[in-house]
Amino acid sequence: MAAYEDEQHRARAERILAVAQELLLSWGYKRVTIDDIARRARVGKGTIYLHWKSKEALFMDLLRREVAAILDAQLHEIRAEPMMVLPHRMFRSMFLLHTGRPLARAILGEEADILGALAPDRLAPSLARVLGLTTLLTGILQALRDHGLMRVDRPLADQAHAIEAILSGSFLLTKLPSHEVPTLEQQADILAVTVRDAFERPEPPDRATVEAAAERLGAMLDDMRTQLLGKLS
Repeated sequence: MAAYEDEQHRARAERILAVAQELLLSWGYKRVTIDDIARRARVGKGTIYLHWKSKEALFMDLLRREVAAILDAQLHEIRAEPMMVLPHRMFRSMFLLHTGRPLARAILGEEADILGALAPDRLAPSLARVLGLTTLLTGILQALRDHGLMRVDRPLADQAHAIEAILSGSFLLTKLPSHEVPTLEQQADILAVTVRDAFERPEPPDRATVEAAAERLGAMLDDMRTQLLGKLS
């Protein structure tokens, strides 16, 4: 009986989160109310408060779930093909995974029209930092350096800043009218070439090195995903 009740609890939470995401992307955080979510999800307002103590807590769980889904997708790619840990391939994939998911794109772009009060002001930490993505990026780059898959002639902090700038600029360009920019695939290819030329070592790595790096990075992504899901209400 307890297992059945747990299953019902999870299914109800998933339905509420799905509705919350739909309304968030359609209306923006400021306009969505708990009443709106309850009505669309066909549950009582009090039921939502059994899962989350506030509207902000609900939507932060939604963001954590979205980031965990992206990490899961990237983890599956790396496990299927270890060569996906090469920086130019990893960040190309990351760009396409995020641009293919409107909520993920909003998180990385910190789109205030969608996220409202969830998006930090200039004095607050970025959502990427709050969700642990900045720390994860630094860890990924350190692992790539340790395994000889990135150049080490520049400080790690400089490389992390440059990668964030390249990704942020790429996400920003996706907001322009389609006739003014290349296709997403072309943009991903441009990003990949930029990362390869700026950060990777000139000599190709051997397969064993790549596989060792893939195992380490896979564990990092899996750990981060587990942490995010563990924080869900």
